[in-house]
Amino acid sequence: MFKDKKIGIIPGILIVLFLVVFAGQFNRASDEEAHTDLKLADAHAIAVALDDPQKLYIANHGGVYALTEDKLLTDVSQNRTDFMSFALHPSDPNIMFASGHPSSGGNLGLQKSVDGGDSWVEISTGLDGPVDFHTLAVDQVDPDVIYGYFNGRLQRSTDGGVNWQYVDIPTKIIQLATGPDQDVVYATTSSGIIFSEDKGETWNQLNTFKGVAISLAINPENSDEMTIYSDVDELLMSSDRGQTWSPLSAPLDAERVFYMSYAKSDPATIYILTEKLRVFVSNDSGVSWQQYN
Repeated sequence: MFKDKKIGIIPGILIVLFLVVFAGQFNRASDEEAHTDLKLADAHAIAVALDDPQKLYIANHGGVYALTEDKLLTDVSQNRTDFMSFALHPSDPNIMFASGHPSSGGNLGLQKSVDGGDSWVEISTGLDGPVDFHTLAVDQVDPDVIYGYFNGRLQRSTDGGVNWQYVDIPTKIIQLATGPDQDVVYATTSSGIIFSEDKGETWNQLNTFKGVAISLAINPENSDEMTIYSDVDELLMSSDRGQTWSPLSAPLDAERVFYMSYAKSDPATIYILTEKLRVFVSNDSGVSWQQYN
């Protein structure tokens, strides 16, 4: 009695394929909409894409976002965990490092992505881990050297993050930063900036400005130039490795600058992110600034 309602094999297959393709198109459209309808609710690190000076990566409690010059915020990560630190490989735009903790609890250890942030894997738990590095830095000449700060202690890896050892530091630190000089690492602290020229074996103090050094970035092509934010002197730039400083004028409205980053492909481009999650960019080495989000 159902003979007239049978569907032939080939037409049936075509209908199934159509439904699958249609569903796939719908899901992709939904995913794209979900991944672009975003707002920053938190931020823990920023870094400019190696191959695009107009793309800023922002690590936050939802993974990694990308902010572009059209003020579009997109989700580049399938990992929805809270990334408390984030750093780029100095020459491969597809390789990224991060650490933090998932919403379910616990810590992530050191995470690595080799596909531009889309997926992540743990490559190490670190020392006394799994660690939750709140600041992370990769040597810009030798990317096998990685620094991470956890539970008041500085850790260093010399094999790309697989194995770690503790490094003595004279004080607690806020942020780590590296520049174009191999083995040199900087750290902001409550009493200024400390730096090491031998991978953290020995440290020197740089006290040529007032207040707490909250954030720091080194010009990726010129180690003489660095930009900092001090809670007293605010936004400053040095062209002589921190011996003297000049104020930079940015429309901060008394907001502190938590994170900053140079564009490696265009070092005249500098980004800063404030405590109110406003992003500003300068395309003329800090002379003028425009809001980016």
